[in-house]
Amino acid sequence: MNKNTKLALLGASLLGGIYIMNSTEYKNYGLIGGNVQIQAYIYMACKVISPTTVENAKLLLAETIAVESKNGQVADNSLTYGEGLTQFDKPTFIDVKKTFSDIKHVELLKRIKTFLNVDILTAEYEDLRKSPMLSIVMARLLYLRVPESIPDTDFGRWAYYKRWFNSSLGATTESKYMNAKKFSVYKV
Repeated sequence: MNKNTKLALLGASLLGGIYIMNSTEYKNYGLIGGNVQIQAYIYMACKVISPTTVENAKLLLAETIAVESKNGQVADNSLTYGEGLTQFDKPTFIDVKKTFSDIKHVELLKRIKTFLNVDILTAEYEDLRKSPMLSIVMARLLYLRVPESIPDTDFGRWAYYKRWFNSSLGATTESKYMNAKKFSVYKV
């Protein structure tokens, strides 16, 4: 059995229990499998959501998670900042959910619900706090709606992340992003 198959199987076995965890007991975003779980969930989300962009998407998502929550190692006690493994803010969550609730995305939403056990239509913002898969799916969907391809260079992904995820108002600097890459579960 190859590494990707093992990761997918691990991810599938963790899906059910993770989604229903109580957020007050899991300050690290519902993670119980650490980096292996993050790696599996990223791979699964990329394969289901956009199979033709898996490699660069895996890197971008892993780097986003590393910089936003240090792979879930930074406990989230705040109710005023972003939620979940990817530190999604509420207006962005609502916007991404609205974008993908459109009828033209019905097949994608079915795949996500069937294979990833995430129902975008019923997901609530607070669910990000306890569901690492939902956090990863929402981040992948946010990046999916960007008209530009995901870059294949470190600097390119940093600029893409800054423009489309963190924004000019966000606190992440290029230096912080590049330093956080050492925690990324996927490396070039």
